[in-house]
Amino acid sequence: MEKRLDNDEADLNMLFNSIRKGRDNFSAFLYDLFLIIKKRWVVLSLLIIAGIACGFYMEHYGNKQYTTSLVIQTNQKSTEIIYDYIENINSYSLESKGFAPNEILDLEIVAVPNFKDLLDSYESQNINLIEFLLENASADDVLRAEFFRDSYRFHKIEVELGNTSGEESIDKFIALLNDVDNYKEINAFYGEFNTRKVVEFEKMLTQIDETIEQYNSKSPGDDTNLAVTGVNYRENNFVTSLVEYKTYVMRFLENAKYDAVTAENNVYLVNEPIIKHKKPFLPLMIAYPLAVFIFFFLGVYFLRFLHKGKEVYESKQA
Repeated sequence: MEKRLDNDEADLNMLFNSIRKGRDNFSAFLYDLFLIIKKRWVVLSLLIIAGIACGFYMEHYGNKQYTTSLVIQTNQKSTEIIYDYIENINSYSLESKGFAPNEILDLEIVAVPNFKDLLDSYESQNINLIEFLLENASADDVLRAEFFRDSYRFHKIEVELGNTSGEESIDKFIALLNDVDNYKEINAFYGEFNTRKVVEFEKMLTQIDETIEQYNSKSPGDDTNLAVTGVNYRENNFVTSLVEYKTYVMRFLENAKYDAVTAENNVYLVNEPIIKHKKPFLPLMIAYPLAVFIFFFLGVYFLRFLHKGKEVYESKQA
């Protein structure tokens, strides 16, 4: 038992000695830095002043970068085309598309998950697939899966703009996304089709309202058929079913009217983008002199390392 205590005490002494040694080495390192500053303070001061001046110039006169977020709606099943276009747009010559050099620096698109959009897409399809995925993965992972992004109505594009950009850059970019030749005929088809859907749903809604009005105008004992619809008044749950169907038609009419307004192109810009100046992690008037300070000491210690290597080399040659 006493031998084990002696071993524990020895281990503690080694630990404390290591801590004291590390403290002494750190103190020696700080004192060494102080001596370097004391010996070369003039050069270091001039370099720091030059760094501050350079940071001031870059903040006020250097190339600036800006960021903005675009919320878009993809139409006509163009989601995957738009994603592929944006993910590879840096390989295209934007200048040939009317963009200035450094106008658009970077682009990143992600879906805006919406569980309602997902349920609407799979309402009459394999809903068991979603249930299976939710049982084996988190809801966030399922919603953000690449497999489902075509089901979402809205998507967000993070745009990084250069110093040659302006507010018109956003309009030019949206126009570029809508200038996909393969979708021009599809856009024309859907433009006509969406208008027809609105007309048909409005006609259907009018017929439902007329049927309900005729039903309500009949006496309780009247079991004659409706002249227009041929529906017997005494059918079970007639009014309830008709009202439910009317709600169903109104929802589709709302979607059809929305599509008629927004679905004329591949991409519809939903939000009003705000362009913000992209600020660095540290102000340049601080980052530049700090970088000068660090590289100055790295240079000093590198020269010392070379000097030590020279001494070792010469001792081996002797």
